[in-house]
Parts: sequence; structure tokens; C-alpha cells
Amino acid sequence: MVKKKTKSVLLYNLYPQFNWKNITDTLFTNVAHDHIYVHINIPKRNPIKALQAFFYLKKHVKVKDIYFSINMKFKGESKGFEVFRKKINFNNYEIASYTHSKGSSRKRKNTKPIKDWTKLLHYFIIERLDLSQVAFDKGYFLSGVNLKNTHLNNKDGSPLFPESKFHYSGNFVTINLKKLQKEFLNTSCRPHYYGVEVFWGTLCDKEKAYSLHQSNVNHYQNNYPESNYK
Repeated sequence: MVKKKTKSVLLYNLYPQFNWKNITDTLFTNVAHDHIYVHINIPKRNPIKALQAFFYLKKHVKVKDIYFSINMKFKGESKGFEVFRKKINFNNYEIASYTHSKGSSRKRKNTKPIKDWTKLLHYFIIERLDLSQVAFDKGYFLSGVNLKNTHLNNKDGSPLFPESKFHYSGNFVTINLKKLQKEFLNTSCRPHYYGVEVFWGTLCDKEKAYSLHQSNVNHYQNNYPESNYK
């Protein structure tokens, strides 16, 4: 008997500033999810880029809808994340993955290490969605790459996000909505540059979070070829 396919959705937060087309093309290759929703952060100094991104993205067969909001640097991806949670009917899905245009905010981020990092995250969260499904079948609620306990601290050494128990470095995450839909939709996400990254660590205990791969390198500085994980 063939197992019924789980309905899945990919959430993509795009800041169309630098090299965004190449980043998007990388992330939208071999998408295992059924549908894609996109939020575009509109660059204040060059809003026409948001319109260009809209027409570029709407051609993709899996893109169901595209949303917009004005970019606010100090809020990072949190504005778009709130739009996703308000606009999408998640009752239609059992699995959701979150991703963003890593490296598109600065020209200096157009580097080989960050490109390698993006490919790593794409492979485990977007292309190999089946690996997250296996983890969820084993009882996990979240899955991602490079699961870590550490967070940023205040100047006095106290944790900046004490409400969060862990985070996935890189912030590409897949969630089991059958287990965490209520928490996903109702838990507060801080309107902070790192708000979405630490959000996942507020939804459950770390024992229910699965790491698909631990690279143990600084991905801002070190190359990480596909041969390390494929």
C-alpha cells in the first residue's frame, strides 16, 4: 500500500536587494513541498526591486501567493513571518518549512562560504523534505540543521532571548504542524532582527527538536562543499 503524501508548504521570506535572483533560483530548485508562499520585504530605497521580484516569482508553478511589507531592518524577518501566520490557512497542511534569502541584504555576503551554507540548508530543508518526515514519524516536532543551545547575550552577560531554549543556525526550519500548529500560530514572535531565528526554541523542549546535520564550522568564513553531507 502506497503511503499517502503529506501536504506541505514552503514559506519564503525574500529581501530583494543583492543577488536575490541567484539565491532564489538555488532555493527553488527541486522543491519537495506542494505549495510555496512568498513574503517580499520592500527595500525602502529601491522599491521597484520588490515589483521585479513579484513578477519573477509568480511564474513559479508552486507559488500560491505573494505578500509584501516595507522592510524594517531592526525587525528583520519578523514582519514577514507575522504575515505568513495571519494570511495562510495552515489547516491545509501537515508540514511547513521556513526559509529566507540568505545573503541578499549586503554585497559583502555574496561569498563562497555563504553560498555553500545556502546549498546545505536547501538540501536538508527544501530538497530532502522526506528526512524531516522520517524525524516526525519518530516523534519529533521540529527539524533543521545545526541545532544549538547558545543565543546572543545582553551587555551584562544575561541572555537576550531567555524565552528560547535553542535555535537552528541559519534559520531554515521544518515544523510538524500535526503536533505544533496551535503553538506555531499563537506563540509570540519578537519583532527583532533575530526574532524568527529564536522563535522555534519557544515552541517545545529541545528533546523534540531534531538536527538533520551538524557541520560544526563557521559558515560565514569556511567553505562547506556538498561532498561533506551528500
